Amino acid sequence: MPPVSSEQPPGVPTPDDDPTRPPPRPVAPPGQVSTPDQLQTVQPGEWPAQPPRARAPQPVAPDPVVPEPVAPEPVEAAPPPPPPPPPASPYFPIPPVRRSLAWLWVTLAAVAVLVVGSAATLAVVQPWDDDPSSDRDTTAEPRDSAPSDQGEQSTEPEPVPSEPEVSATPTPPGASGPVTADLNGDGYGDAAAVIGSGDIIDRVVLSSTGTSFKVGREPAAAFDDRTWADFDGDGALDEISWSYQLGGGLTITSEDMDFRELNLRLRLDERQPFVTLKPGDFDGDGAVDLVAYGVEHPGTVSVWVIRNDDGRFSAPEEWMRVPSTTYALTTVLPADFTGDGLTDLAVRVPMDGTRQRRDPVRFGFSFLLSTGSAFIPGPLERPTAFADDAEAVVGDFTGDGTPRVLLIGAGRRGIEVTGLRHDGERLVLDRRIAARGDGDGEIVDAVVSDVDGDRDDDVVYTTYAGRGREYGGFRVLSLGRPSVDPRDVWAPTPRCRARACSFYFQNSY
Repeated sequence: MPPVSSEQPPGVPTPDDDPTRPPPRPVAPPGQVSTPDQLQTVQPGEWPAQPPRARAPQPVAPDPVVPEPVAPEPVEAAPPPPPPPPPASPYFPIPPVRRSLAWLWVTLAAVAVLVVGSAATLAVVQPWDDDPSSDRDTTAEPRDSAPSDQGEQSTEPEPVPSEPEVSATPTPPGASGPVTADLNGDGYGDAAAVIGSGDIIDRVVLSSTGTSFKVGREPAAAFDDRTWADFDGDGALDEISWSYQLGGGLTITSEDMDFRELNLRLRLDERQPFVTLKPGDFDGDGAVDLVAYGVEHPGTVSVWVIRNDDGRFSAPEEWMRVPSTTYALTTVLPADFTGDGLTDLAVRVPMDGTRQRRDPVRFGFSFLLSTGSAFIPGPLERPTAFADDAEAVVGDFTGDGTPRVLLIGAGRRGIEVTGLRHDGERLVLDRRIAARGDGDGEIVDAVVSDVDGDRDDDVVYTTYAGRGREYGGFRVLSLGRPSVDPRDVWAPTPRCRARACSFYFQNSY
């Protein structure tokens, strides 16, 4: 690419040259934020650390108490038997006394009861069954020897069923990452757009059900820009927004990160004080960073990388300068085209920076390879003339893990789709991707979203209708379908005079 020039080269298009872009968003004067944030600002380190929990006192076992020896109680000796009666005097003989035998019969009865009870106890308990030395015949058939219809049964004990094995490392949920543009976490990709006319600006949120959109509309304070990615690595999308203040201030705000507001220094040309941020892992450390592009010097678009440092973003680092273009005529599409873990860029810019104002703009593509600390540009080429008027998006539209650039726009026979793939140092036509429909509307804007949650990215777009007087509804393009069906409207577009309104999808460019 030609070297950077510090002055506006002759014939370079101005920000007003691109009719497909919405009008530039208002920019605040120095010291004021263009997108007011009503959230309370929290400074780093303001959250107090949780005090360590005090350990509960451990119970102390009491000393063992040794009981004092107790002297045994004296056992009283049995009283001596009474002395036998004195012998009878031979002189006065006494007849013998007849004793009763009832006590003997009582004793014998008690003994008999005891013997019978012991015999019954032994018969029930049968302690000899566990005696291996018993000579009892264990092969004798039981008394009930009637044949069974279930055949012979094994006498071995049945094995106890073991518990099912559980994987020590179960697959965590969301291992393949969150669904593209799933803003509410229900597994379907969504979309958000800004539409406004004059002082009336609304933010429209399209929540997908898998087959249609639920439309929510809320007033917005101003035109704003947002993007989504899993910046903190928790498996869910985090939303950030940004604004630029004249004088060199880039403000990044988020309700999902551990910060509410970050103020970074970024110097832009005051005649084009606009900047766009998009996510990607550009340094290959596993954390999602941000790429920013805007005009720092007239006639040149600078590309910065804002690294993600443990959930916070560092100062912008300039990795590339794209000459002979403007902010409004530049499209930056980040994706890992080479599969090396580093996010690269596909950049669409004008082919001829010295064109005359009356000549149509001819666009080409350049592939920017990430090295982890800079971008190496490939040649600027024009793979198709369809790149001049089509909307350009990037994503994994076939589910094979290969990112592709899709060009969607109005063709001779209705809506047409063309694909570009990475090949070495350039982007070339992908002959396997082509679709067309019978619609006759012009594409207003398009954005990538996996609306049906099948891990194949889709395209949400809208068109002009009624000869350009209104919008033609929110539509979905999926490469899994053979063609573009112009009747496939997932939700109506909010009423607004199309040519008098500004409309764009957030996270679209």
